[in-house]
Amino acid sequence: MKILLFIISLFILLQSPAAAETVKTVSKGNEYGGPTKEITYSQDEEEFKVILKTVIYLDRNEKELKREIYYTAQASGETGVNKSTTYFNELKRATRMDVYYDDAQALKKGIRVMAVFFDNEGRKMRFEYDYTAEFADKNGVSRSVEYAGDNERTTRSEKFYTAKFINEVGIDKMTVYYDSDEKVTKEEYSYTGRAADERGFSTMVIYFDNKGKETKAEYYKNNRLIKMTLP
Repeated sequence: MKILLFIISLFILLQSPAAAETVKTVSKGNEYGGPTKEITYSQDEEEFKVILKTVIYLDRNEKELKREIYYTAQASGETGVNKSTTYFNELKRATRMDVYYDDAQALKKGIRVMAVFFDNEGRKMRFEYDYTAEFADKNGVSRSVEYAGDNERTTRSEKFYTAKFINEVGIDKMTVYYDSDEKVTKEEYSYTGRAADERGFSTMVIYFDNKGKETKAEYYKNNRLIKMTLP
């Protein structure tokens, strides 16, 4: 989270005009129908030690729709991030930010890219994590998603498993639900067709009290409750 706060703080800083050393057009026709501009900074500017370059994608009406920031080796060494990409809507509000980790940080955390999605008020509403091949192979998780409420606290998380894990365990997705204090209230496991046939159910839901103790488990088949067990 400290890394994300750094990126967002830097993003806010770049909203202010700066006497950039170089602003040049690198393309007159990008995927949005407008020019692409590249910005580099002079040594006496605050951004110089942090940013290698900024690339801005404009539409045919000169509205910015995407911004890529490439970070210096010094900044990457401190944060583990070598690039971020921010997407904007027609109202110039950020809707998504992709944060790319360098090889060392990716190896440490197991995350290649973290995508952050914002609502119309700028609140962080969803996080998506794309894991490295090594992490996915070791842990069986290829991607995960966290959803946040209006107070930006996690309300739900999802894990999506690799084909290898699915074949061995039979679970293709796990969903965890949280209360307002971010304590787990229930876990939901979805089984594949073959695994469901073998077990006699397609979904298992485990409930927890506010101390994290299991209170009951429910089993569903074709969205119908077929069994309930108590600990």
